[in-house]
Amino acid sequence: MPTDHRERAFEDAIEYHLVNVAGYEQGDPGSFDPERAIDPAVFLAFVQDTQPATWEALENLHGP
Repeated sequence: MPTDHRERAFEDAIEYHLVNVAGYEQGDPGSFDPERAIDPAVFLAFVQDTQPATWEALENLHGP
């Protein structure tokens, strides 16, 4: 059986490894904000989980 050497097959292999082996979570392309180059929900959850004091200070300054 021939091996698929197309770019898409390579991308699929990388994605499979990152999600199923390396512990990454697959994002939702529809939530990605290309202007800011982030997924706002993922970013906010990350800041809230990893920097609670900073998040609290930001909420105190800007509101919830």
